[in-house]
Amino acid sequence: MLIPLLQVLFAAMRTISLSALNIMIYSFISRIFNKWLGFNGFISFFCSAYCLSKIVNFFKRTWLKARLRNKKPDEKISSDGLTWHSPTTM
Repeated sequence: MLIPLLQVLFAAMRTISLSALNIMIYSFISRIFNKWLGFNGFISFFCSAYCLSKIVNFFKRTWLKARLRNKKPDEKISSDGLTWHSPTTM
């Protein structure tokens, strides 16, 4: 009972922290496009969203490559959700 509760809490904390990190990166990129490059708000929004998606996908790919490189023989890693299942946690 305690283990699934801790897993849910960890997943919730991970989701919230990733959302906060994405908002922070987006605001920084948006400020670059608005203030430094002088784009208007509409163009800045799309440029910032595009750059944010590229940055997030880069980190996801890097994380997946590291997981695949350090994979244990009995782990199953799926690239779609970037999650892995170990026989000890199932």
